[in-house]
Amino acid sequence: MAAGKPVFVDFDSKYNPIKTFNAGIIPDSFDNTTIAQAIDDMCAMNTTIYEAACKKAKKASEKYSYDTLTKRLAEVFMTIA
Repeated sequence: MAAGKPVFVDFDSKYNPIKTFNAGIIPDSFDNTTIAQAIDDMCAMNTTIYEAACKKAKKASEKYSYDTLTKRLAEVFMTIA
């Protein structure tokens, strides 16, 4: 994600920045056939969809970078101090 590339996620999670930002592919189910098809789909992305996913991945990575998260944590500490 930090490289600005679409991400393939092969597990379910309530908290998923890839899903939130639509920055990659998450299969509908996690059986071998569906995962294999999702990988094929990712490899076959057309240029427009790929470039859009790259931009979304980069945007997501900026929101979750150590620098951004550290600044947010410091702000929380400052409000309770």
